[in-house]
Formats: sequence, C-alpha cells, structure tokens
Amino acid sequence: MVGIINQVKLHKPDVAVKLPKKDGNGFSTLEDIINTYIPEFQDGKQSWFYPPLFNGHLQTMWAAAGSFEQVDQIYYGRRVLNYPDGGSGTADFVISKKQFEEEEAGIPPKSQCVQADNGELVEPVLPLRTRFMNEGELKNQASDDTRPMLVVLHGLSGGSHEAYVRCLLKEVTEEHDFDAVVLNARGCAQSQLSTPQLFNGFWIEDLRFLVNHLATWFPERPLFAVGASLGASILSNYIGQEGDECRFAAAAVLGNPWDLAASSYLLHRSWIGRYIYSPAMTQSLMNLVDRHDDILRGSDLYSQNRERYHEGIKLLSDFDNRYTAPLFKFNTAYEYYRVGSSVNRLPAVRTPLLIINALDDPIVGSEALPFQECKSNPFTLMLTTSLGGHLAWFQSPTKRWYVRPLASFFQKFYDTIDTKSQPEIDPKALPHKHQATDGRLRGPFQ
Repeated sequence: MVGIINQVKLHKPDVAVKLPKKDGNGFSTLEDIINTYIPEFQDGKQSWFYPPLFNGHLQTMWAAAGSFEQVDQIYYGRRVLNYPDGGSGTADFVISKKQFEEEEAGIPPKSQCVQADNGELVEPVLPLRTRFMNEGELKNQASDDTRPMLVVLHGLSGGSHEAYVRCLLKEVTEEHDFDAVVLNARGCAQSQLSTPQLFNGFWIEDLRFLVNHLATWFPERPLFAVGASLGASILSNYIGQEGDECRFAAAAVLGNPWDLAASSYLLHRSWIGRYIYSPAMTQSLMNLVDRHDDILRGSDLYSQNRERYHEGIKLLSDFDNRYTAPLFKFNTAYEYYRVGSSVNRLPAVRTPLLIINALDDPIVGSEALPFQECKSNPFTLMLTTSLGGHLAWFQSPTKRWYVRPLASFFQKFYDTIDTKSQPEIDPKALPHKHQATDGRLRGPFQ
C-alpha cells in the first residue's frame, strides 16, 4: 500500500529487567520479545500509513469522526460492580455472538435502571451488542482455567463500545485465545451512577476492585492490561501504586497523557486545541453530567457549582476546575493535574510495561513524555512513532497499526515468559524512592 511513512523509535532503559523464560532456558527482556517476534515494533521500523491522514490532526479527527460501526463488532455481557463506597460501575466481558443471542438477557438491578418522566424505573438502552448477563452466566462465569485475560481501560468519557477498544479485543479474542473485559468508568457506556462520583485519571480504586475480583473468579489466569488515553493514566497510576504487588503479568499504555498539566497547556495554547479538541471533549463530559444530574445533585458542591458555572464551561480545564477537582477534593484543576499525573508513579512500576506514544499526538504532545523516567526504570520500554495522532495510527480508513503487533506482543509474552516466577534485576538498577513526603523534602541525603 502506498502512503505516508511512519517510523518507530525504541527508548530503552539503561538496564532491562530479565524475565524468566517458560521453557527454563534463561531469560528474556521486553526488547528481546519485540526483536524476536514483533517486527512492527522494532527500532527504526517503517510502515505505510493512510495517505489522506498525513498528520496527527487528521489522524485524530478521523478517529473521532470516522465510521467504524460495521467493523470489529464485539459482543459483551455486562456485569455490575458494587463498589465499597456505595457507588456502582460496570465491566463488559467479551462473549461469543452465539452466547449473546442464545442466552436470555439478564435483568438489570435497580441501580442500573433509568427513571422515566413518570417516575417509573425502566431498563437502560445499552450500547450496541451489549446486554446484562443473566444469573446463570454470572454464577458460572468463574473458572480455574489458565486462559490469559486482557483488562482494557478506555479513554475520557468513552466505554467498551469505542472503536479503538473493539479492534484490539477482536484481535486478541479471535486471532489469539485471550479472554477480555473492559472496565467502564463510572457513568460511562450507559452505566448508571448510584453515588455522586464520576472518575479521573488518578482514581484507581475501581480498577483495584475489579482486579481483586478477577483474581478470585479466575485464580489461575495470568492477567494483562491495556489502557488508552485517560485509561492509560489510570492504569499507569495503578501499577505504580501497586509496585511489587501488582497482579498484572504485563501491561501496555497507548497515548498516555503522562503529565496532565503539560497536556492541558499544550491543548489550550493552539487555536485548534482551544476551539476544536477541548470543546469537543468537554461537550462529551457535559453530556455525561447532564445525564446523571439527578444523582450528582446528591453532592452540595456539585449543585452549587452547576448553578454558578455550568453554562460557562467550554474547555476541558473549565470542567475539571468546576467538577472533577472539587468533587475529588482538589482545590483546582491544575492541582489535580500535577498530583495525579501518572509520570509521578512511573519510577515505582515493577510490572513489565510497554509504552506507546505518537510524537504528533495533538492531545498529549511529545515535550513531556517520560524519556528519562523510562531510561531509569528496567521494567519499562517506550516506543514512539513519528505519526499516529491520538489513539489513531490508521493504515487504512478502518485499520489501526498497533492492533496486530500489540496482540501478538501479549501472546508471545504469555507463550514464552514464566509469569509465576520472579524477574531478575539488580536492586541497584531500580529507581530509588525520593525523600519528599507530605509536601516536605526530608534529609539526610547520604
């Protein structure tokens, strides 16, 4: 195919963690897996991208405006998650078309029903090819098999229905024998709120809740994870906070806004960012709060800010300043951005992590990518592409470049790496924990 040329560059750590091979014959590294099995991800590799989408803006706009409904059709069984704080969320498990059509749909719990104008509770209209699992499916879902499972986290105000999610799930579940589940953020993908709380890039407790339950339902399965955009921020924060206790065998993050403050500055300094991208993302969030307004008004702070500021919210930083930050007890949007940026947790990552960012991403940018942090952490491998935009990477109108190689990466990791044995690394090669605690830098520094 003739098109424009994308080029890959690998940014390797000074010392790479050694991962024990499943056959007992020594060790491997993330770079070894790529160099042996995944040519698309190799350093210097060039590939053709779709000619009309010749820059990051066009790639990004097509990802948002293109028609993908007829491709990568995935069927989901929805499970409701009841969180310890009283909130609720949903996890969409990939199921076969046969199971979707032949099994009777489950009855949604009251927490997931919608109140009609007459006050009656009615079943929600879920995204296409999604239904609640029935009692039998829920009861029989647990398994002692060793089938690998992929956990996916979507981007801002998205869900399991997003095209950039479905294309990867179709590949890993049909071309490879993975099971898969998408964690929908609170209020997303037509899930209903039960408490006045939404989500942000630093809130990881819902992911922790799901992972702990997956480990109970599927105790023998190795778990892998992918996060996209804001989901990448959540996933990176999670595996950094979990450290050595993380249950994921390996993870990948796509288009992560590593430094939320830097990404916000980038987004709002250009005309297209300030008048196209930011308002579009903000409108999706405004639609979300409008849909959940009755529950969110259980927060006095939300109610006050809605009355005072709602009509004036036009930009993403406005929304985060009036809703996200105060509802999660931050003083301002930029306090949330600075504290919640996942780059802060990257030195503590102890899970093999493949990082993929496009240098022409108009949402994330390239100036604040964590090159130095990756260089100093043996568990990371960063891959940058010269083209791709934000979660786009189109090689044709519907084909994304990362899908096949990323699915193959997880398959080869599962096939060749002993995920039950500890990796080998000199402790001196690991990033040390800095001495700033509770807002104070503490000595001594010997």
